[in-house]
Amino acid sequence: MKALLPLVAFGTTLSSALPSQERSTPCPYHKGGTAREPLLKDEYTVELNPGYTLEEHYDFIGFDLSAKAKKFDVKNRLNMYGVKIDEDTMHNIIRYDPGVLRVSHNMVLGSEKPWYKKYTLVNETDADDEPQKRWSRQGGMFHYSTGHINEWE
Repeated sequence: MKALLPLVAFGTTLSSALPSQERSTPCPYHKGGTAREPLLKDEYTVELNPGYTLEEHYDFIGFDLSAKAKKFDVKNRLNMYGVKIDEDTMHNIIRYDPGVLRVSHNMVLGSEKPWYKKYTLVNETDADDEPQKRWSRQGGMFHYSTGHINEWE
């Protein structure tokens, strides 16, 4: 009887510390994407709960993701990973792991230009610009500046 009590206490502690069963609803899923920032096909970022390891995650889902996935990138300090894997595996297996905090669909990041600027390549110099001449002194201060030759007539 004395030997049974510590085993029961250890079993209850272990079962409450580790997730033992599948959650009834999938973890939160963020699917962004716009016309300018389209989604990347089958690429996701998975964030794990604090203290939950990849080994525990692999045990729950039943396979090693780093071997099965087309792309796999672990961010240990952030307790997350990026993966390229089929949609069915992500939404029917991985999202039901109780150790997964959230899943985000990866997207193409837009240009750094503000929204009100055109998203086309702009030639820095126009074809009709005149050649420019440089001079080294102006107003007693040393600096480089440019001036149009046609303004010097």
